[in-house]
Amino acid sequence: MNAYNGYYGSTGWLGIAEILGYSGCVVLNGRARLNQNYLDNGGYSRTNKKHVACQEVGHLFGLGHNRSSSTTCMHDTIPSAPTPNTHDRDLINAIY
Repeated sequence: MNAYNGYYGSTGWLGIAEILGYSGCVVLNGRARLNQNYLDNGGYSRTNKKHVACQEVGHLFGLGHNRSSSTTCMHDTIPSAPTPNTHDRDLINAIY
């Protein structure tokens, strides 16, 4: 897995996870990209930026969005939790 940040322009995304290879539900390789074009110019706090980075890396580990909890970076509309929660860590342990 690789992570990048750069000025990717007006793409419509703050961050994106690109799964490049997988076997079943296990991601073999992928990359996360953070779009500084929005992150630097959209009034995002350091916590918000960590949230976006955590979410994209979480996707590479096989996690989906989790709107049932506001305490996880996998919640895709509340960017205030910069880390995965216990539920997400349990899912990663179950996958791997």
